[in-house]
Amino acid sequence: MSTELSIFFYPQEWYPKNKNFIFQKLKLLSSYNGFHESEKAICLKSPQNLDWKYDIRFFEEADYIFFEISHHDEVLKSNLIYFLNGLELELK
Repeated sequence: MSTELSIFFYPQEWYPKNKNFIFQKLKLLSSYNGFHESEKAICLKSPQNLDWKYDIRFFEEADYIFFEISHHDEVLKSNLIYFLNGLELELK
């Protein structure tokens, strides 16, 4: 079972202008596991989970970010918190 979440931005113009910046930040996380072209998704993976190709996927939508969490552990949790806190700081 997975959890699906979306991040919407206010002001709405901020996201299209900063989309590349956001996805570059994801690529710097220690759990970054590549960009899957067929799904247009950035994937994160825990080094502890050998059963799946990914644990979290971020999808670039036109007006928001959609992400799916299939598995999480302390590494993924800390990476996700770091990423979301960084977004919050950018929006202030």
